[in-house]
Amino acid sequence: MDYDNTTKRVESPELTRLLAANPLAQFPTLITPDGSVLTETAAIALYLNDQHGSGTRWSTANLTPPQLAAFYRWLVYIPANIYPTITVIEFPERYCAVPQDAPVSQEQVQRWISNGTDERRQDAWKFLEAGIVRGIHGANGKFALGTEEPTILDIYITMLAHWPPHPRKQMRFCSTYVSRIWEYDEVPQSLTAFSFPQHAAQNSGFVGSEHNASVDVTPSTPIR
Repeated sequence: MDYDNTTKRVESPELTRLLAANPLAQFPTLITPDGSVLTETAAIALYLNDQHGSGTRWSTANLTPPQLAAFYRWLVYIPANIYPTITVIEFPERYCAVPQDAPVSQEQVQRWISNGTDERRQDAWKFLEAGIVRGIHGANGKFALGTEEPTILDIYITMLAHWPPHPRKQMRFCSTYVSRIWEYDEVPQSLTAFSFPQHAAQNSGFVGSEHNASVDVTPSTPIR
């Protein structure tokens, strides 16, 4: 599915399929085996982790109570504070309507909105970084929650840091952390299985079912 054409609502069979499942035309959209539609990346991540992570190293049952609290905190913080800024920066025209007789142009106002939102985005990333660096008392692992193994939160942070169609290296404030996740053996395999190529290739969004041959979001090999 072409990200640019879909976000611009260019007519195509893929757009028709996406709108039928999700009229907001959001990336990603997931259709579950029972026909339910899931949107919102965090919700999809939690659903897939619940369905396929039990009894594996990805299970939240492996987290301590402080780690679990941080897991939910940052998983909700990202779509509440960081993700929306991407939409505003890329589509400022959706958030302003300048009167024709205004002393400034629509384009100028859009630039102001994008620039101001970009500052807010950087502040939000810095706050997340501070929370990661500060860590959790008694947890000294190398990943976001102080674990020795990555969690869904680590994948979510890294995915957003490289969000296409223009990979940004947004976590320049803690690039070592992002690189550490990419070096973990299973993460590139898992992202490929979820239709997320390493280094954020153009087609990161997907519309499909858990058992769709073209966009199968079930890992091709078990996650140990």
